[in-house]
Amino acid sequence: MAVLTLLLAISASSRVLADEKKLTRLTGRDIRLKVVGKEVTDGVHWSDYFEKDGVLIGWNIGRKHTGKWQIRGDALCVAEDAGEVPTCYEVWTAGDEISLRLDGVDTTFVSFLRMYDGR
Repeated sequence: MAVLTLLLAISASSRVLADEKKLTRLTGRDIRLKVVGKEVTDGVHWSDYFEKDGVLIGWNIGRKHTGKWQIRGDALCVAEDAGEVPTCYEVWTAGDEISLRLDGVDTTFVSFLRMYDGR
C-alpha cells in the first residue's frame, strides 16, 4: 500500500510540473524558426499551417480557408481570410505547446506545434 501511495504521489507531482511549464515569448527570428513550415492546432477542431511564402492554410471543423501571415517585429500577424485585416499576436512557447496572445494578455488557451500532415 505504501508503494502504491508513493507511486500516486510521484505521478501527481509529475502532472503538476508538466502543467507549470514556463512559456517564453519568441522574437521575430524565433517565430520564423519555430512556427514557419509547421502546423498550429488544438489537435481536434482546427489547424493553421504557416507556409514559407506567407500563405496560411487553415482548417476549422472540416472547412478549409486560405489567408496570409507575416512577421512584424516580434509579432506573428495573421489574416485568416483574403482581404481581412491582420491580427498580430505575441508568440509564447514551451516545447511543442504554443500560445498566441493579443497585446501581452495572458491566456490559458494553449495549442500545439506539429509537423504539417499535408491535408
